[in-house]
Amino acid sequence: MRIIRLLLEFDGTDFHGWQHQPGLRTVQGVLTRALEAMTRESHLLRSSSRTDAGVHASAMPVMFKTGRDIPLEGVVRGLNGALPPDLAVREALEMPEGWDPRWNSVGKTYIYRIRTAPIPSAHDARFVWNLARSLDVSAMQTGAAHLLGTHDFSAFRAAECDSVSTERDMWAVDVKAFEDEVRVRVYANAFMRNMVRIIVGTLVEVGLGRFVPDAVADILASGDRTRAGRTVPSRGLCLKEVFFE
Repeated sequence: MRIIRLLLEFDGTDFHGWQHQPGLRTVQGVLTRALEAMTRESHLLRSSSRTDAGVHASAMPVMFKTGRDIPLEGVVRGLNGALPPDLAVREALEMPEGWDPRWNSVGKTYIYRIRTAPIPSAHDARFVWNLARSLDVSAMQTGAAHLLGTHDFSAFRAAECDSVSTERDMWAVDVKAFEDEVRVRVYANAFMRNMVRIIVGTLVEVGLGRFVPDAVADILASGDRTRAGRTVPSRGLCLKEVFFE
């Protein structure tokens, strides 16, 4: 059996996340139907992440096994010819036996976009959170620095998160201002459910002056989700890259 890695790009607005759910439109469900129609095989797709409803991806690795000898370029062309406009396969690569997109990943990068301009953008409406408030980016950067390193991130995960371990290694949290928006980039070995969205929500509280920057350290140490900021909307979040050894 061949192991094929696909790299997906999708607009998550009209998807109920990655994972298959009966009666709901999911990335896994749509891709599985297209793949099974092309190969005439049953497939169990594995991904590097379980994105939530509304979250986007620029380069999400997904794996499937096949006994067919379809050329890799044929896999890409065939799938893209059958997939809807909000889901695309960027590339297909053949991987060695035993490779797995989840267990072999060593890190991920997400970017969250916050529109600060008073007037919303129709072109970006599906991809940014329209806050329409100015933010103190310098204060947000100071607060973000407290998150770097290896910590227990219990305060920054959803109540329904089922991760056994809450320890994560945070390599970078960058906050940058652009003309009409602020972008937060997070880079870590792994993430828990809603972790990025809660981190961003906490940093926004700092940027609005509701939290002092050093409060981020206190929230982190407390392990108390109720002390952190809101879970910001999913539409501003995009999985940018997954890294492997």
